[in-house]
Amino acid sequence: MNQIPDHDWSEIEIYKFEFEYIKYISTLCTGSILLVVTFIEKLFKKPEWKICIAVALCSFLLSTIICAFSQACIIEKASERESIERRDKVQNLTIGLIFSSLLSYLIGVSSLVVFGLKNLF
Repeated sequence: MNQIPDHDWSEIEIYKFEFEYIKYISTLCTGSILLVVTFIEKLFKKPEWKICIAVALCSFLLSTIICAFSQACIIEKASERESIERRDKVQNLTIGLIFSSLLSYLIGVSSLVVFGLKNLF
C-alpha cells in the first residue's frame, strides 16, 4: 500500500521556495566577494597561498552567475503552460544549476577556510 502523501503546496509555492533558496545563495556569494575584497589586506600582512583567495572569488562569482540562470529557468518553468515535457526539461536543468551553484559556493567557502587555516597557523 504505497500511498502518495497529500500535499497542500501548489507548484507556484514550490517555485517560490526554489527562487528564494537561489536568492539566498546569490546573496551569500555576493556578500562574500565584497567582504573578502574589503578585508583581505587588513587581516593578513603577508598572506600565503593567495591562490585560495582567487579560487574563492572565482567560485563565488560563478555561483552568482549560475544563480541568475537558475532564476531565469524558474521563471520559464513557472510560465510554461503548454508543454509538460518542456517544463520537465527546464525543471531538470534548474535542479542541475542549483546543485552547481551550491557546489561552487561550497568550493569558495572551503578555499577561504584553507586560506585562513594556512595563514593563522
